[in-house]
Amino acid sequence: MDWQDGFALKFFGAMRCCRAAWPHLQARRGAIVNIVGIGGRTANADFTIGGAVNAALLNFTKALADRGTHDGVRVNAINPGSIATERLQIRLRNLAAEQQIDEAAAAQRMAQALGVTRFGTPDEIARVVAFLASAQASYCHGAIVDVDGGQTRTL
Repeated sequence: MDWQDGFALKFFGAMRCCRAAWPHLQARRGAIVNIVGIGGRTANADFTIGGAVNAALLNFTKALADRGTHDGVRVNAINPGSIATERLQIRLRNLAAEQQIDEAAAAQRMAQALGVTRFGTPDEIARVVAFLASAQASYCHGAIVDVDGGQTRTL
């Protein structure tokens, strides 16, 4: 059931949204920016379902970009890394409790373990979305942009 839930929420949700918006985007020569996640590019045993869902969404993004070339719709994706959201705060609180340290020390340890100097902010992701959706990025098509502070070390 976890696998079905994982795909139903993120992959099929994005697919349905793209399908519903496509005619409108085609009419206006619009753009799609899928928010995916770095787990789709680097496998991790602790993120098996999420990684598989993200990899499928990255593939879907590339396939839509192929179709968008003919239909006039630009399609790109962003792979956020560890972003300072409520979800991350919960993880940090749990880590702090497990290791009996304060949350600031837990954040520093987690960032160091991930190979980044700090966590990103939602605003940083929003600015990349705004860019990819704008006319300034009119030649960005089928791009997958890692916004992760350097955490992803794949080619």
